[in-house]
Amino acid sequence: MKQSILILLLMMLTALVSSATVAVKIPFSSHMVLQRNMKVNVWGTAASGETVTVKFNGQQKSATAGANKSWKLQLDPMVAGGPFTMTISGTNTVTLSDVYVGEVWQCGGQSNMDLTLNNTAWSGAFNADIASANYPKFRYMKTRNGSGSWEVMSPQTAGGCSATGFFFGKDLYQNLDCAVGLMVTAVGGTMVEQWFDPVAVNDFKGKIDNSIAAGSMYNQFVAPVLSYGIKGTVWIQGEQNASKTFGASDYGDRFKAVINGWRKAWGQGDFPFYYGQITGTGSTQAAPFPKSPAAEVREGQREALVLPATSMSVMLDISTGGWHYTNKKEAGRRLALAPKALLYGKKLEYMGPLFESYSVSGSNVTVRFSHSDGLKTNDGKMPAGFAVVGSNGTWYAADKAEIVGNAIVLSSTKVTKPVRVVYGWNERPRLNLYNSDGLQATPFLADQADLTTDLEDLDVFGNEGMVIFPNPMTGQLVEIRSAFTGDFQVSLSNMLGEVVMERAEEMGTESSILLDISSLPKGTYILSFRSGQLSRSKMVLRQ
Repeated sequence: MKQSILILLLMMLTALVSSATVAVKIPFSSHMVLQRNMKVNVWGTAASGETVTVKFNGQQKSATAGANKSWKLQLDPMVAGGPFTMTISGTNTVTLSDVYVGEVWQCGGQSNMDLTLNNTAWSGAFNADIASANYPKFRYMKTRNGSGSWEVMSPQTAGGCSATGFFFGKDLYQNLDCAVGLMVTAVGGTMVEQWFDPVAVNDFKGKIDNSIAAGSMYNQFVAPVLSYGIKGTVWIQGEQNASKTFGASDYGDRFKAVINGWRKAWGQGDFPFYYGQITGTGSTQAAPFPKSPAAEVREGQREALVLPATSMSVMLDISTGGWHYTNKKEAGRRLALAPKALLYGKKLEYMGPLFESYSVSGSNVTVRFSHSDGLKTNDGKMPAGFAVVGSNGTWYAADKAEIVGNAIVLSSTKVTKPVRVVYGWNERPRLNLYNSDGLQATPFLADQADLTTDLEDLDVFGNEGMVIFPNPMTGQLVEIRSAFTGDFQVSLSNMLGEVVMERAEEMGTESSILLDISSLPKGTYILSFRSGQLSRSKMVLRQ
């Protein structure tokens, strides 16, 4: 009897001690990387009312556990450095060692981000990369298929890292003078709806197929790490939606809901969200085909670029016929271009040619692109994959397509009055359009809203033979054309008379001058041009 009472008392004492234990869970562990230059959230559990103190890198912060036994505090922004030790103290002390402050990136999506370096699908293609992975300040953790603890990148641990994430992070690690951490939340075979936050799940109620557990992946693998400081997210997903066809036609709206929902839930504002466009399956196809779920998903991904701090990497040309392409090195390299260019001060191109607008003149369609310096085909042949849509809605492959500067002028003998233009619209298009940096152009389906007025209607200089396109000035580029030939000087001045942009160039009747107006604020400007004795000025609006 006495022995039973003693055992009962010991069990009660153990339970009391256990309930009072200060603890932290995923994503906090030794070897972790904390995001530099921002406030860092640290959280965990303890007995209700217990004061918890965190000491780290010369800082000491305290918080009190609430009725739900949870506590949370913030460390002040820190510069990159380490290794440091973090102690978390209450009735007991938790010690996390070998902690660095640097850059943290979340790696999200499905299998092309989830599959690891040592996955048998690659037949040992990355064995050499694993064997040479001695990167002491490059770390990763996974929210599934692992302990949730941070791993230092080494030959013993690298195999378990996301293959795409590894090459993305390695690129940054070798270009930045700080630690780099990857937080992998990706899960293979998942639909975009499974990554909805609770708000998005509610917003799309009644619009999600019953076979999809909306929000399930978010709740299981993203919610536990919410508010852990990150620089941004890299993402590859959409293959499953293209395969199942559920939600392919409005994938753009669903994908934007993921981005907006995560940003709001994370509480870091519009953090960078950079993603890879899906590839395709089967053999390559030259002719556009109207019914293509994969093309609809790719278009939805292009549409998501309207959101701030987004960038998209085209991956079509690294596919070998299946969704799971082996060339993860190139996928990671392309994903790393955007942060290097937009966040880390590297002067480089980070996207392939991106559709901007189109205009119709007679039977010709002129398509303009951004990110298109040195626009070319990689095989020296005519740009492939374009189709012209007539007033009857039928698609006809373009039988003429010519590169003119940063634009494509195309036509079909079967369409006398084009109304729309399409590029690369099928399950796995065969495309050859690139910029000078070797980045492939993204497929698109132009909408009537992308149509700008015929150049013949934009002669803003009356009978002087000069046109500016588009007018009013919108987008990133404006084009100036002339009916004359010779040396032209073009300038833009603000209303104070200050010259904000100028160019001098020889022009022919079929050439033009392009001005990059992306940095100009909205307002009224004076466009002036001179050629020989000809001198004219015109007021134009930047919208």
